[in-house]
Amino acid sequence: MSWFTRKYPNQERFLIINDDKPIIDYFSQGFYRYGLFEKDTQTYQSGFHMWDHLPSDPHKFYEYMRKEHSLAHGLTIIQQVGEFCDFFAFAAQPNNSQINNFYLNKKDLFANFIQDFYDALSPTLAELSNHRIVLPCDVNDSKSSLMLLSPRQYDCASLLAQGFTSKEIARSLNLSHRTVEHYIEDIKEKFNVKNRAQLMSAFLKNFQ
Repeated sequence: MSWFTRKYPNQERFLIINDDKPIIDYFSQGFYRYGLFEKDTQTYQSGFHMWDHLPSDPHKFYEYMRKEHSLAHGLTIIQQVGEFCDFFAFAAQPNNSQINNFYLNKKDLFANFIQDFYDALSPTLAELSNHRIVLPCDVNDSKSSLMLLSPRQYDCASLLAQGFTSKEIARSLNLSHRTVEHYIEDIKEKFNVKNRAQLMSAFLKNFQ
């Protein structure tokens, strides 16, 4: 999978993508609020960034992409261009761990690809600049934790808040008890709570 994003100050951007499902999740699940590549555009420097070598991922975006979309071992190439910043991203299947060696050994290939991309699509990029989308980026949003839940995690949290036990949730969602327990631990971490009672309270507060 690959995609291109041009970002301007104040969270304006446009995208070119070859598979919209992961990108839709990136926004609908709220990952754009915390992404490692979501800082002010002027703070970036041009360069290669392999996902496997990035700092810790507290909001588990890369884990989510691996589980829900079978995408891993990604590469983001940043091109700082005046007022805006361009991001070229590539990702592979989780079992393709050798792709990192390809990234390292073929930097010239990616550099040529980017130049060809600019040469071929320069008029299109100019036109797309008139079709930017604007995203809010409030890291203190009270619903941010809820937005970071996957559909299955949301289902588990919702049933838990209704008083279902883990075993009842597992039967209801046709999941193993162990999987439900894993989901609940992940949800507790995302809401930054220590027990299920606190989780139920936090979920209901954010949901309502």
